[in-house]
Amino acid sequence: MIQRTTFTALVQSSLSHLSATLRELGRLQQQAVTGKKLQRSSDDPVTFHAAQVYHSRVQQLDALANNLRDVRLSLQTSSSALQTISNVLARARSLALEAVHGSQDSNSLHAIAQEIDGLLEQLLDLVNSRTPDHYVFAGTNSSTAPFVAERDSSGRILAVRYTGNRQDAAAAVGEADLVRYLYSGAEVFQPRDTGKVVIVGQTGLAAGTGTSSLRGRVAVTVQHTATVYSPVSGVLPGASSAGGDNIIGPSGVHNLLLMDTSATGISGTVSLDGGPAVNWTNADTDLRVTGPNGEVVYLNTTAITPGFSGTVAITANGTLSLDGGATTVPITFSPNQQLTTPQGQTLFVDTTGIRRTGTDWVETPTGYGLFDALIALRDDLENARSLPPTLQAQALSRSLDSLDSVHATVLYFLGEQSATLAQLGVFEQQLRDTQTELRGRLGELEEADIAELVVRLQAQQNQLLLVLGATTQVLQPSLLEFLR
Repeated sequence: MIQRTTFTALVQSSLSHLSATLRELGRLQQQAVTGKKLQRSSDDPVTFHAAQVYHSRVQQLDALANNLRDVRLSLQTSSSALQTISNVLARARSLALEAVHGSQDSNSLHAIAQEIDGLLEQLLDLVNSRTPDHYVFAGTNSSTAPFVAERDSSGRILAVRYTGNRQDAAAAVGEADLVRYLYSGAEVFQPRDTGKVVIVGQTGLAAGTGTSSLRGRVAVTVQHTATVYSPVSGVLPGASSAGGDNIIGPSGVHNLLLMDTSATGISGTVSLDGGPAVNWTNADTDLRVTGPNGEVVYLNTTAITPGFSGTVAITANGTLSLDGGATTVPITFSPNQQLTTPQGQTLFVDTTGIRRTGTDWVETPTGYGLFDALIALRDDLENARSLPPTLQAQALSRSLDSLDSVHATVLYFLGEQSATLAQLGVFEQQLRDTQTELRGRLGELEEADIAELVVRLQAQQNQLLLVLGATTQVLQPSLLEFLR
């Protein structure tokens, strides 16, 4: 059926064309303002979806770029600190060499020790290095300073404790690339291996065959508890024996040579381990007898067997302590006796050769941490352990091994971080290249072509004028056209 075109239909058609032209003109004007040709998915569903995929990818790369910047800052901070720490250790080694090989008196050694104190303070600042956001040697517990100093009344550092955790952290800097950027100070500055055990002292204590976990140095106190004599002679411990005897050893390693010159048990002579003979009588209850190497025993000779002359075997028992005598364990005279430090570290010692009381120092020179090494060097420069000159010189010489071991660990991590920083440079370039390419493709999809847009706007404006002209004609009908 043929439909008649009415005036109302003409008006509606004209207004529809005008509205469509205005919408298109508005869309083109919006593109001109924003520079984007895609404003909504309806503009071009396929292209709009592709653009959204590119946007998501760009956001992912931006997140990686932020990670990379944070990681770079953290590693730059920590590697810079490690480089300075390396320089400090080199200076400490130079001072140790000067002390070992130079002709130094106590005043000169004290002056070197004071410089070591200054280096310790510098190291404490360096190991607590941080970015604006976090400490770099605290592991994942990076909000608080990882190293805390314990000081004496004058403010001098006695020990440094690690308060961070032992977990490191890695961040994504590439598609499948993780790099470590938060380090545990325990791993970097505290020993990983115990090293060879060295014992300094004169009690006869030796290193055991077991694998000790001790790190650093610890004092082992050897104390006397009781002296027992072969009963056949009649010799008894004197009144001061428990606290005054300084011999230690199983039966027969120490001996008395007792002579009853009266043949009645009234008087005679006695000597210890071949030392000088001492006269005794049956009235002596606390007779002091010394050996050739400073051995001391106190005897009670009131019950000497009449006529006894000969060797008297001695058993001298004692204890070991790693905390100055607060807790003790009996000496077992075994080749591999196990001890435990207050910190829970194990120490295996050979106690078969202990012959006297005293304090020995057990050291693991290549098992020192950063601060342990310098504190030990400083203390030995000042001879805090009151070692004889020969042993002090040996201790200072061992400090070189300690510093070398610590320095090697610092250099290892410095090398690792330097390599990571170099690798980050490669990642950064790759990331920039990928971001540039993606943004270029995204621009091709989204960004309007200004030259083309100007032509289209002009064409749309021309069309708008034509539509407006036609609409004007439609809206001014004659009476005949209206009645038609």
